Amino acid sequence: MGFAQFLGVVIFSFGPAAALFFGVLARRAQLVLLAVSAAFMCVMSMVASGVLWYVIKPLQEEASGIIVIGVIFQELFRWALLALYLRADKHIFELIEHKKDHKKLLNDFSSSVAMGSGFGIMSTVLLYGGVLEASLVDGDYFTAACPNISGFVVSSLLCLLYQVMHIALTIVTLDALRRSQRETSHPTAILTVRMLLVLVLHLLVSLLSVMNGDMDLGCKAGMSLQSFSVLLTVAVAVKTARAPSYGECHPSSAP
Repeated sequence: MGFAQFLGVVIFSFGPAAALFFGVLARRAQLVLLAVSAAFMCVMSMVASGVLWYVIKPLQEEASGIIVIGVIFQELFRWALLALYLRADKHIFELIEHKKDHKKLLNDFSSSVAMGSGFGIMSTVLLYGGVLEASLVDGDYFTAACPNISGFVVSSLLCLLYQVMHIALTIVTLDALRRSQRETSHPTAILTVRMLLVLVLHLLVSLLSVMNGDMDLGCKAGMSLQSFSVLLTVAVAVKTARAPSYGECHPSSAP
């Protein structure tokens, strides 16, 4: 039962990500490199927030506080990663711009999916990997706030939700940075509004996880609201990607 249970939660948690990686990302070395780079930046954000948690003692007693700090660091490191991506994309574009039949090596949508996937997989492995590993042992565990649903099932669902969330947030963030570079009027205002939207959506999903341990509300309410929040984040990402000007290149690319 132990191994079968472990296999089930791992497939549910990381099966879609594995299908995405081996079916799409692994076919292009550039996308694999972006996914690995994003995973590294995620680790760095976790280390930074962990150091702050260790230094500031009151954070060790307040779950919401460390969640807010962790979200802020994750978004800062995501922003840094995507800023580096745009700089690299610009230099690559300048190198191939004047060549005949040149093809753009990097695409904003596929690059966002690759980096969001790497960020999401690494964050969920760090946050929930230990819980999922515990499913190898025979038996199950339940919490007082969620007595009718296996804790392994709850963790696997959260893994899947966070991976989807990170892909969606990366799409929105990269578009915000791209537009701030392209717009000639009020680029700072555009970037600020978009980044605040990303931060609010991330905080909303993450802070709702506190409800999973609430004795009165129970984890069903928390998971339902988290699922709705992730769907809202995906809707924002879809709207962003479907915009007519999404992924437009540098001004110099215009004929």
